[in-house]
Amino acid sequence: MVSHSRTFALHTKRGLILLTILFSSYALFLPEVQAFVRLAAGGVSFFWSNAQATMNLQLGCPSQPLANWGPCWDDAAADALAVWNSVAARFRFFVSSPSVTTSPCAHSDGLNTAAFQSTICGMAFGGSTLAITLSFANSTGALRESDVLFNAGQQWSTYSGPLLLSPVDLHRVAIHEFGHVLGLDHPDQHGQTVTAIMNSAFHVGDGLDSPQADDIAGVNTIYPSLTSPTGVLENPPPGSFVSGISIISGWKCTAGTLTFTIDNGPPGTLVYGSSRGDTPCGNINNGFVTLWNWNIISAGQHTIRVFDNGVQFAQATFIVTTLGQQFLTGASGAYVLPNFAGRNVIVQWQESLQNFVIVGTQ
Repeated sequence: MVSHSRTFALHTKRGLILLTILFSSYALFLPEVQAFVRLAAGGVSFFWSNAQATMNLQLGCPSQPLANWGPCWDDAAADALAVWNSVAARFRFFVSSPSVTTSPCAHSDGLNTAAFQSTICGMAFGGSTLAITLSFANSTGALRESDVLFNAGQQWSTYSGPLLLSPVDLHRVAIHEFGHVLGLDHPDQHGQTVTAIMNSAFHVGDGLDSPQADDIAGVNTIYPSLTSPTGVLENPPPGSFVSGISIISGWKCTAGTLTFTIDNGPPGTLVYGSSRGDTPCGNINNGFVTLWNWNIISAGQHTIRVFDNGVQFAQATFIVTTLGQQFLTGASGAYVLPNFAGRNVIVQWQESLQNFVIVGTQ
């Protein structure tokens, strides 16, 4: 006997919802390869935009204190969160303290609640179902809420070592479900054959009870470390002044869809694949760029953030100066900057760039 999961993607007025159900069944295992899978719905991968999630643990305590990771169910769940923190370079789970009394089916409360439930928000679990994760995201895949429901009709305990048919080890099931919360799916249900806590199946008698290499690669790919960058925003640099029309540019070793936001504005698209042989990537076509008119945003300080498939990897705060119009027309003029870099420099207004360019030196 093993444990399986199943996913369903729904669309509502609140955005994308992903439901992951963990239930009991039989399975066949094949030779191993490396290939974690991200949770996705409608072709959009799920992620936490700030690389963290706070869990509201409402599992309570058993009648007899737990001998492992206890004394309460909440303690075991908190340890399962800590397990992910111990292997994640950047992503972090936090625990609400104090916890908030609410239902995991209150999907508009903005809380990531884990609790025992007798039904799946009114629908029957089914006799073999162990747990379900319900995740809510916007159209970009940015998660807004993830709730975990543990089947109150199952026999639960906490223990390491071989998995028993009954009672079920809540600790390892919680690790699996919290993997869904952070954005991982089941590799074995996507044609992969790999040892992973995120597989939809556990062998009864198997001692697998912690994230494996594939799971760890998954969380650290979704949320890469910022201390060892694989991508850099070069323009605008932090603390710089910008004006007129210029480029937003940088490099990233590998990339999906690159986008950027300025402050809380709508996302813009970056063109990826320009030649950049000067980066440490080991490949050539890793540059990104777009042309941008700084006049369209107000003068003053702003922050740009750059995302790869919705996950931020770079940002910079800079200062915009403008002439008060989105596109100044009819202006002209040439001016001398005396004794600049040891010579007089002549600059001239260029309307197409909304800025001054060097046209000569003396």
